[in-house]
Amino acid sequence: MVPPLLALFVWPLISVVFFWKLRLSLAILLTILGGFLFLPENIALDLPGIPSLDKQSIPALTALVLAGVFMDRTTSGGPSASLFPRQPMILILLAVLVAGAVLTALTNSDSLTYGFRTLPGLRFYDAASMAASTLLMILPLLLARRFFADPEAQTQLLLVLCVVALGYSLLALFEVRMSPQLNRWVYGFFPHSWIQHVRAGGFRPVVFLQHGLVLGIFLCMAILATLALVRIDTRRRKLFLLAALWLFGTLMLSRNLGAVFITVALAPVIFLMGVRGQLLAAA
Repeated sequence: MVPPLLALFVWPLISVVFFWKLRLSLAILLTILGGFLFLPENIALDLPGIPSLDKQSIPALTALVLAGVFMDRTTSGGPSASLFPRQPMILILLAVLVAGAVLTALTNSDSLTYGFRTLPGLRFYDAASMAASTLLMILPLLLARRFFADPEAQTQLLLVLCVVALGYSLLALFEVRMSPQLNRWVYGFFPHSWIQHVRAGGFRPVVFLQHGLVLGIFLCMAILATLALVRIDTRRRKLFLLAALWLFGTLMLSRNLGAVFITVALAPVIFLMGVRGQLLAAA
């Protein structure tokens, strides 16, 4: 059994190996995606005045720091690309996002009392922490904008989503048959309510994610990414089509009806429509 906090703080060391051995864009992708898929949920180092260090923030911060260290190895985004966009409207929206987090904290200063327990209201340092947490939430998006700005890196992202999801599907299928046990076996706890993962005479897999519904959305994203590969990679089209069918079968067995509907609704958009149609559907 692996101590959950140990897993969180070993992840930056594992990520150093990614950055040392692999292309920068691939290393960033594996650091963030690997942390999302394999690090423990509901565990964090929660220090006063700073955002929680958990499976969302640690991979993102690690990717940011190591990308700066290994910057000279990148071939994506161009030499003048910056982490933050320069368009005024986008900068205004980012400022509003941070301001919203600060105002949320400053307007919730009332304490709450439950029997003999009193929870203090939010204070100014909570506002700073919430603002930093908001920036951490969008940090993977900013990194993607900087380091996945060319078609080659974006194709690489689709390919990694496909390959990683195929491997993860084996763990999901194991839990479909044996019940969601992997998080308990590896980290010693179950991350959510067990009863929510007993469905239709079987089990909804969780693997190492927060909830089985999150796993369903991940599989949905991977299927759509694989269908995009079917369109753009004519040489391996049949292989990617088989991969998409395998992932869709896994999604069906995972008892995620909402994710199945999303997949069925968006698959024709990706598989059949042109660029304009896809942009209109996204809008």
